Amino acid sequence: MTQLLLLLVALPVVCYHWAAQNKPDLKWRLTGISYGLVIAPISLAMLRYTHVPLVGKLIGFIGLVLNLIHGSLGYFLVVGVGLQDPGIALTASELSAINITNGLIWGVYYGLTGHNLDVKWAAGAAVPQDYKTRRIVG
Repeated sequence: MTQLLLLLVALPVVCYHWAAQNKPDLKWRLTGISYGLVIAPISLAMLRYTHVPLVGKLIGFIGLVLNLIHGSLGYFLVVGVGLQDPGIALTASELSAINITNGLIWGVYYGLTGHNLDVKWAAGAAVPQDYKTRRIVG
């Protein structure tokens, strides 16, 4: 199952290449949304590779850092709303609900970040070409 979760890495990559070809003005927004939707399950899958010698330790450490950043927000939101009791072991369905919540939160966050990048780079592209090469004579 962990190997199948790692296949989610392909979603932001495919989304980036599709958007670069078909919707270049939405490229980073769509990539940010797809990255935010899959980052929590990917970090959890990477965390489970710590038992593999050498390379697995590095992958597991990266997964640990990503899970510390992206995993706790959904848990605290679910506990704060009252859908989950704090301090008990999670079942698979409860962990799925937390990952769905994380996907929604981080999808919005990274989507807005991508939107800001799209707007910033579109404004930079609107500068006339002669403005960049114009010399001040004086």
